[in-house]
Amino acid sequence: MVTLFHLSSISLERGRNEEAVDRSHTAAIESTLVLGPSHDNSIMAKSALATGYARLGELEKAIELNEEVARVREGSLGSDDPDTIETLDRLGLQYYKLGKYEISQDRYKRVIEARVLRFGRNAPSVIRAISSYTAALTKLGQAKEAAALQEELLAEIRTSLGVKNAETINLMGNLGVTYQTQGLWHKAEPLEKEVFSCRQEELGNKHEYTLTAMSNLSDTLVRREKWDEAARLSISEFEIRQTISSKPDREKLKAVNKAAMSLARLENWEATIYYLARELACRTALGNNDHTEHLQVIALAATTCMKLQQWVMARGHLAAFLEASIIRNVEVRSVHSDTIHNLAMSCQETHLLEEAEQLFILEILTLQHFDPGDSTTLEDRVKTVIELKKRQGKPVNRITFNPSSIIERARLVKEQKKDDNE
Repeated sequence: MVTLFHLSSISLERGRNEEAVDRSHTAAIESTLVLGPSHDNSIMAKSALATGYARLGELEKAIELNEEVARVREGSLGSDDPDTIETLDRLGLQYYKLGKYEISQDRYKRVIEARVLRFGRNAPSVIRAISSYTAALTKLGQAKEAAALQEELLAEIRTSLGVKNAETINLMGNLGVTYQTQGLWHKAEPLEKEVFSCRQEELGNKHEYTLTAMSNLSDTLVRREKWDEAARLSISEFEIRQTISSKPDREKLKAVNKAAMSLARLENWEATIYYLARELACRTALGNNDHTEHLQVIALAATTCMKLQQWVMARGHLAAFLEASIIRNVEVRSVHSDTIHNLAMSCQETHLLEEAEQLFILEILTLQHFDPGDSTTLEDRVKTVIELKKRQGKPVNRITFNPSSIIERARLVKEQKKDDNE
C-alpha cells in the first residue's frame, strides 16, 4: 500500500497523471479496507488520487475526494493544520474552475483565516489566498468589495515587500483585472503598465506571465481607444507568440483581433488587411467560424478591401457575410445593426449596388428582430432599398432577402482563380 502510494507520487511528479490515478486508486482501496477510511495512509492516497483527477480535468471527482480529506484532517488535525489548509486551498481553486464561486470564496475565506493566524497577514501564502478570494468575489458580482480588499492589501505590501516583489506584482495584476470588470479602465491602465514593465524586466518577453500582462494592458488600451498603443502592443504579443509556437491558439487569436481592429481605427488599411488575413486563418484553424465575432471580422475585411479598391476580394468577403446570414440566421442577427449598416453604406459609396441592396435588406430584418419600434429607421432603409433597385433597373414591388446571385458569382470567381493557379 505504502509502495503504491509512493509510486503514485512519483507518477504525479513526472506528469504521468493517468498512471498516478490508477496507482493511487488501488492504494486508497487497499488502505481503506485494511486500515480504515480515516487512517493517514488512506487519506494521503485519496489526496493523491484527487490531485490526479484534477490534472485530468475530472474536477467533480477531485472535489468529492478533497472534501472527504478536508473533513478527516480538520477533525483529527484541526482547522489550522497546514495539510487541512492546503486541501481547502485546492478546493477553492477546483470550485472556482467549475464556476461554483460562492463555495469557492467560502473555502478561500477559511484558508485566509487559518493562514493569517499562523503566518500573519503579509505572508505570501495569505496574499495568494486573498487574491483568489477576491477573484471569486468578482465573479459573484462583488467587484467593488474585491477591489477594496485588494487596494488595502496592496498599500500594505508595497511597503513591506517592495514594488518588485512577485506577490506585489501578482496583486497589482489582479487589481487591474478587477478594475476592468468594473469598467474603471483609467484605473486599470497605470497598474497594468507597471505589471507589464516588471514582468518584462524580471521574466523577459516570452514568459507567459509577461504575455498575459501584455494582453491585459492591450485590452484596456482598446477600451480607452488608444489605438496606436493598442496596435503596437497587440502586434508585438502576436508575433512573440508566433516565435514560441506556429500553431494557432486562443491567445494568438485574441491578440491578432485587437491588432487588426486597432489598425482599422487608425485607417492603416494595408496593415489591417494583413492582420485580418492572419486572424481569419487562425479562426479557420481553430474551427471558430460560427461566432458573431467571426462575422464582424468578415465585415471589416470587406470594408478594408473596399478601402484598398481590391474589388474581387471585397466581393468575396461580402458574399461570405451574406451566405452566413442564410446558414446562421440567428448569429448574423445578433451582429449589431450598425455593423451591417456601415458595410451597406461602404458598398453603396463604392457602387457595389447589388451587395448594398441585400445588406440594407438584412439590416431591415435585423431591426425588425431587435428593434421593431424604430419605424423611422425602418422606413428610411426601405426607401434606400427601393432607390437601389431603381438604379439597377429592378422591379420595386417586392423586397426580398435573396443574395444567391452574389454568392454564386463569388463561388465562380473562386473556382476560376483555383483553376488559374493549377
